[in-house]
Amino acid sequence: MSNYHKGYKFEKEVIQFYKDQGYFCLRSAGSHTPVDVLAIDDLSNHVFFIQCKYGNTRMTGKEIQSLLDLAKRYGATPILATKEKYKSMKLTNIECGLNGKKRNITGH
Repeated sequence: MSNYHKGYKFEKEVIQFYKDQGYFCLRSAGSHTPVDVLAIDDLSNHVFFIQCKYGNTRMTGKEIQSLLDLAKRYGATPILATKEKYKSMKLTNIECGLNGKKRNITGH
C-alpha cells in the first residue's frame, strides 16, 4: 500500500471519528494545504482545522505555523491527528504547540 493510500485511509478514519460525534466534515483531497479535514460541530458551530499525519511523517515548523495562522484567522481550533502503525489515533490541539505544551484531546 502506498504512502498516499495510507494517508487517505487515515483521513477517512479521522472523518468517521468526528462524524460519529455529530460533526459535519469535509476532506481537502490532495491539496497539500494546512487543513486535511474540516470538522464543524452542528450544535455549537465550533470549527476544527485538522492536519493528518500517518506513520513517521511529522509536521515542520512552517506547517505548524501555517495551520496556527489559518485557525486564528477563522476562529478555528487547530488539531494534529496522528497515528503510527498498530497504534491508536491521537488528536492534539496544537494551539500551544510552539512552546512545547501540546494538549492531547483524545486517544481513539
